[in-house]
Amino acid sequence: MSGARAAIPLLIPILALAAVTMVLADVDSHVRAAPALAFLLVCPGFVVVQFLRLDDPLTEWTLSVALSIAIDTAVALVTIYAGGWSPRFAMIGIAACTVFLDGVAIWRRRNTTERRAT
Repeated sequence: MSGARAAIPLLIPILALAAVTMVLADVDSHVRAAPALAFLLVCPGFVVVQFLRLDDPLTEWTLSVALSIAIDTAVALVTIYAGGWSPRFAMIGIAACTVFLDGVAIWRRRNTTERRAT
């Protein structure tokens, strides 16, 4: 993974924190839309795609957006069918799972790199 692509997993928790903070603070403007949409359209899928270890950045980004939309839709459907539709709860749940899986991916990459070095 190149230097720029390696930095993206480190930015995911920051973007998640910004999106969740804007949603919880109930910021009522277009300012909330930018971090929330950026997070929801890229981050959940990117975390899953990291585990695939793809070489092509275009494929990685395309799958990231497609998987993010699928994951967001699945979470929305589950909350609706459970009878507790709450955009705040959905955002917090998606952000928590995304940050957790991102941490696992970073930990896994570091352990793999350390094993190769020894």
